[in-house]
Amino acid sequence: MESAPSVFVTGAAAATCCGLGAQALWDQLARGPDSAGPRAAPAVRRFAPSTLPTAGQPPLPDADRLTAYILAALDHDLGAFLTGLSDQERECIGVTLGSAYGHLSTYLAYFEAGTDRGYQLVNPRHFPTTLPNWSTVSVSDAYSLWGSSTPVATGLSAGLEAIAYAAAAIRSGEEQAMIAGGYDEINLCNASVLATITTTSPAATYPVAGEGVGILLLQSADAAAASGRRPLAAYGATVTRRGLWWDAPDARARAAQAVRDAVSEGGVQLTDIVAVFPSTNGDARRDDFEAQVLREVLCDRLRTIDIVPIKAVTGECFGAAGPLQCVAAVHYLACAAHTPEVSDTAAALVCSSGYDGTFAATVFRGCPA
Repeated sequence: MESAPSVFVTGAAAATCCGLGAQALWDQLARGPDSAGPRAAPAVRRFAPSTLPTAGQPPLPDADRLTAYILAALDHDLGAFLTGLSDQERECIGVTLGSAYGHLSTYLAYFEAGTDRGYQLVNPRHFPTTLPNWSTVSVSDAYSLWGSSTPVATGLSAGLEAIAYAAAAIRSGEEQAMIAGGYDEINLCNASVLATITTTSPAATYPVAGEGVGILLLQSADAAAASGRRPLAAYGATVTRRGLWWDAPDARARAAQAVRDAVSEGGVQLTDIVAVFPSTNGDARRDDFEAQVLREVLCDRLRTIDIVPIKAVTGECFGAAGPLQCVAAVHYLACAAHTPEVSDTAAALVCSSGYDGTFAATVFRGCPA
């Protein structure tokens, strides 16, 4: 069977409680969750106070708080690339962002503005039919990107599914490059959901609520070569399962098969997996749902590969969690490419196990240094 066209990750952007930029997240992960560093209050993990650059900069027009963080992350990590694009390149770059709860803030802002000033005075772009696309359109407008603009709102795996959607658009030739990822904030809805989770539930392994933006720059092989950007990793595949509740009799088997399918479709072997970025709060070797899935799939190898649970640092960032795990995974592979002990076939596995019944597994392959 002919292999799918290559899709390379050539950039990553992030905004979290660790600070602004993917490097800030990576540095905090390297220090560990219990080390001194930029940490949020114990109850929540909110964006770091310094995340939004305000000194000497004009305010971002027509952008709600969450969209402002998305634009700040892009400007910090990918601004030079995006502002330096030619008009021809801008025609072939799309945007797709996933969110589980982030759209609520724009709906509430629309309602409050309409109530206070009258709906006839609200910006037409705030009409309900366009609200879910507010952040993706804002990114497209900020950098004059003329490709597709697509929101994904499929639950806690929305960010990973946005990345998969972007890769499919590149492989089909619809776009040459895509800005893809996820975002979410703490609001009354998601905070109350987490508060109701009891200690008897497997979801009790979830950390405190957090806020985050995680974005990848995906490019086709030709676009990456033309831009001169060095790939951090190659995208493999994402497999998602829905209606997968932890207490369902077949939940673990279905999740394990999703991981195996992602590995197979991603063009790697289980023996190529050198790191796992789980959605659990702590050690993936613990006896919880996701740990059981990983033990079933990876067996004894789970004791010898790296386990990097980023939520111990960021908190549960909902739709942004999976993309933030991806940001960490591609940084890991980029660093591993310079390590003699790691082979050229090295791969990383990202898992997203949501209390909404979604489960997703994403695989990235390493690129030679």
